[in-house]
Amino acid sequence: MKRLAIKTALNKGRKEGREEVAKNLLSMGMTVEMVAQATKLSAERVKTLMSGN
Repeated sequence: MKRLAIKTALNKGRKEGREEVAKNLLSMGMTVEMVAQATKLSAERVKTLMSGN
């Protein structure tokens, strides 16, 4: 149970980190496709981040 909680927290942290990097790359002018490829996020998620959500 404790290991699952730790694993879940680590995964959440990694996702949040990738999303933060994606926002930075978008602000630098990279395309959605390039950001998705660089961060391993879906293009749809990158588009959502681009719109501020």
